[in-house]
Amino acid sequence: QSPGTLLIPNIDRLGKSHQLDLLRLIKRRPDFEHQHNRLSLVIMTADPLKTLDPLSPDASEEVAIRQKLQGCQMTLPPLREQREHISKFVRQILSSKTEAGRSPIHYIESAYLQKLQLHDWPGNLRELNAVVSATLKQCSGTTIGISDLPEWFQPTSGMTAIDPEHIPNADYLTRLEFDVQHHRF
Repeated sequence: QSPGTLLIPNIDRLGKSHQLDLLRLIKRRPDFEHQHNRLSLVIMTADPLKTLDPLSPDASEEVAIRQKLQGCQMTLPPLREQREHISKFVRQILSSKTEAGRSPIHYIESAYLQKLQLHDWPGNLRELNAVVSATLKQCSGTTIGISDLPEWFQPTSGMTAIDPEHIPNADYLTRLEFDVQHHRF
């Protein structure tokens, strides 16, 4: 068996039966750490463990899960606190879309990036990805400009809200504002 990674993006929504399944998985995992000097399983969650629902009145299983999942904890700042990185993130998103078959973008107007930097990004990278993806659908050439922004995203100040129906649900970076915990076994 080779090592693997299990990503649980919404551990706070995990029901009691799934929490018990997770605990069973953790308890029965083979221990390759000592045999091959490497980790056999990495479990990453994108929510604080304190949000787990209690499994029982004494919550012994919940305590067991928390103890097993304690590891390296990283807190990532929300996108609104990283405005200086927005242009880099936009370029990375564009690069991934180009690799997926979209024609490359050769130029991004500074006014477009400035509009994005003014927004508060309550949906963090998921929201930014949705805006850039929608921009690409509007854009017909190799230059992205402010006129390519989707109608539902027209920030005039840092307080503009985005309608959640425009943000895709499948993105695992949904909860970037929350603690990201990296657990090694």
